[in-house]
Order: sequence, then structure tokens, then C-alpha cells
Amino acid sequence: MKNLQDRDFKKLNEAVSLSRQSKDNMKQAIVNTKIKHKRFIFPKLLGSLLTIFVIGLAFMLMFNPFNDHKLSQGEIIDSQTPETLPKVELVDDMFTMEWHSDSMDRGNHDLQSNVHGNLVVSEKIQPIKRGDILFYKINEQELIGRVIGLPGETVMIRDGQVYIDNKKLNTFYGVATSMGLTREEYLKEVDKSNINETSMEDFFNTSIDPVFVEENTVFVLVDTWWRGRDSIELGLIPFDQVEGKVLGYEKVID
Repeated sequence: MKNLQDRDFKKLNEAVSLSRQSKDNMKQAIVNTKIKHKRFIFPKLLGSLLTIFVIGLAFMLMFNPFNDHKLSQGEIIDSQTPETLPKVELVDDMFTMEWHSDSMDRGNHDLQSNVHGNLVVSEKIQPIKRGDILFYKINEQELIGRVIGLPGETVMIRDGQVYIDNKKLNTFYGVATSMGLTREEYLKEVDKSNINETSMEDFFNTSIDPVFVEENTVFVLVDTWWRGRDSIELGLIPFDQVEGKVLGYEKVID
């Protein structure tokens, strides 16, 4: 092997030094590249996750069966229907009837004949309006219920609140009540030792799937839902089963 001279050692050292410097430069370049990639990838990853979240939320809203009323705007307000029926003088096309059920009781024994007198019922049922109280027969059973949904409308109850075509029914008969009291009023005033609180909570949170009201039918509810039979149990009431419209209590003329 050829003996290395001093100048050869110097060249060799310079070559090794250059190689190490190159490695250091390469290492620094790699580190900087990784850092740049991390800075570039993180915003992309965050953006992708945000996009997935938005798409998932939209999917849930689209297929949630109860989302419509939460997103809808507007209300149906009935400020014309009276909570207390008037005294009515009997004329042609009307008849009287006794009624002793407490299904329409709003805290004052409403519609009970032994307290307020016989009911006056008109044989002329048209036009039928929301809020009207109808007297009808189902399988020979005589029943009374208040009109909630009219032909062509869709009725839904969600957590004790009635919705018509996804609009909140804002009136005294559009929400679950007991003795005319809302959930908050009832639980505040009632002696809880005398009730099954769990059952009453279930009642005040009553929900039913949307029901489309077909032609020549109506959707009716009693005023105290848990005390009587109505469209929740019986379904839609055909016009031809309606016997009359309750107008009030009989006015006795001396």
C-alpha cells in the first residue's frame, strides 16, 4: 500500500469533514421537512374532521323523525275558542243531553251536567273548526272530543305539545294538562303523596307519531288526555259518525 503523505492526510481529513457537514445539512433538511409537513397536514386533518362532523349532523337532522317541529318557525294560534262554555238557549236543530264524564274537566267539572246543567248540541256540524267540541259515536259508544286536526293537516304530539303541519298549536288545548294545569303548575300545586309522579311525568311527555288527517275526518282530543278516549286511541273520526256539535250548557228560561 502506498504510504500516505501529510498532504494526503490533509485531503482525507477535508473529505471526511465535508462528508460530515453534508450529513448535518441533510439531517437539518429532513427535520425541517418533517416540521413543515406537520404544519401542513394538521390544518388539513382538522378541516376533514370538521367536514365529517357537519355532514353527520346534517344527516341526523334529515332523518330525525321529530326534527321538523324543532326547526320550523311559526305557530297556529287559537285565541277565539273559549275555555268555558256559555249558556245557550235551545232552538230548532238542537237537542240537550246529559254528560257525566270528567274527560273534558279543566278544573271546574267542565261539561258535567250535574254541575253546569245539560249540554246543548247542534245537529248542524258544518263548518267544523279547530277547537269545536263534537259529540260522536264509535261502536255505539257515545263520546265527546275537541277538534285538533282538520282534513289535509298532519297532527303530531311531541313531549306533550301538539303540532299541526310542524307548527306549534298555541292554545289552551294544544298542550297536555291535568285539571287544566300544565306540568309545571300541576307538580307545583298537587300533593305528590297522592299521585304516581312517574306516571304523571309520562303523561305530560306524551308523544305520538305524525298522523295525516284524511278527507271527511277529524283528529280529536279530550281536554284531559288521560281521562278519556280520543284519536290517540281510536284514530281519526269520520264525519258520518258525528252526531252534533256541543255549543254550551242549556239556558233555563223561567
